[in-house]
Amino acid sequence: TIVRNHQVRVDVNYATLVMNALCLDGLANSILPEYNVLDAAKPLLRAYARWQKLARGAGFKLFLPLARRVKKRMDRRIYREIARAQEGALA
Repeated sequence: TIVRNHQVRVDVNYATLVMNALCLDGLANSILPEYNVLDAAKPLLRAYARWQKLARGAGFKLFLPLARRVKKRMDRRIYREIARAQEGALA
């Protein structure tokens, strides 16, 4: 692999995060091909990055419930869009 050939060290936590994201993406793709987990996570990651800059990590416990609500709202919107597209394809 490229990492081995160039003797690049990858932190175990980062490697685990990447592998988990790829597994979730593959699972979601097999269940609902129109849904992209990585695209759906972008707003959460951006919000988290902004929050980290503001709170310097101290407010993560306060931020997490809000992030979950935002994610659920975005998922519902995406599911509605997919349902509309499928209804339009069937009509």
